[in-house]
Amino acid sequence: MTKSSPPKADEPKEDPAKAAEGKEDKEAEADKPVEGVVAEEPKNEPTQPTQQYETKQRTRKNFSKIKFSTQSFALVPAVRKQFYEAELALRTGDMEILEWKELRNTLEAYSYDMRSNLDAYGTFEKYLDEAPKKAFLEKINQTVEWLYDAGESAPKDEYSKRIKEFKQIGEPVRQRHFYYSELDLYFSQFDEI
Repeated sequence: MTKSSPPKADEPKEDPAKAAEGKEDKEAEADKPVEGVVAEEPKNEPTQPTQQYETKQRTRKNFSKIKFSTQSFALVPAVRKQFYEAELALRTGDMEILEWKELRNTLEAYSYDMRSNLDAYGTFEKYLDEAPKKAFLEKINQTVEWLYDAGESAPKDEYSKRIKEFKQIGEPVRQRHFYYSELDLYFSQFDEI
């Protein structure tokens, strides 16, 4: 079906009956075989339509407003050195406090041990004469009182000085006790031989 254009005013109108006859004549002539020409049979090959590809435009959507940067968060060497020096100073201070506590505990333990062993019915009682023992016990008592009074804030040197004084008197007493307590064992072993 084709649309016919509207008739123009200058063109004469054709008769529809004549037009139909002309079409039939033309079709009849087309059906007649032409001499000398071999009519080819139409081939029924399926024609494949060319494939049309649809191209899609990919768009990436970024919903986050976070901006990323590639900077390093490492400390500047000068700041790192400051932190290292501060840490070293704190560590040194901690070690001094620990040494002070250790000296204080050593002095306290030594004082209590010697006082209990040199008192009446103690194990070191018979290994020290009465006069030095009395002076030594007096000094120990003063030191124990000093520990809980002025000794709370005393420097390390004071503690180490007092420990050294006590050991000058206390260690020979301890060695005498060890010698005489082991002497009986050695005599018994000698007698067995």
